Amino acid sequence: MAARPEGNPRTVRGLALYAVPRQRHDGQLNYFIRRLKDKIATRSVPTGEIELRESEAWMLGQPEYGIYLILEVLNLSRVANSLGSVALAQRAMADALSFAQNRVVFGKALIKQPLMRRQFEERFRQLRAAANLA
Repeated sequence: MAARPEGNPRTVRGLALYAVPRQRHDGQLNYFIRRLKDKIATRSVPTGEIELRESEAWMLGQPEYGIYLILEVLNLSRVANSLGSVALAQRAMADALSFAQNRVVFGKALIKQPLMRRQFEERFRQLRAAANLA
């Protein structure tokens, strides 16, 4: 979590990076959920407002390097998200291929149909490019 220690400048250089566990040592929730936002788009990833009330947290690194650590975490999460997306696409392709190999249409497997075969080849090329980019 990014936060500004008391007395630090009100610029990005005043931010520090903290590790905030879900629960405190006494087992209680380490934060208070003020509200979950009612969103129009992506509902599977909740967005909300939380308060840290007597929360336990540990500063990571030195406070003067906080913004650099925060940027590093963002860069790493982007890589993880891109790899996760490629993995999900690979799984979808594997499921689709399995279906196409076992589904019989006009007397032969769906994957043997020329248009379907071209579609799979194109999707596999796109998936390979996405994996290389990730």
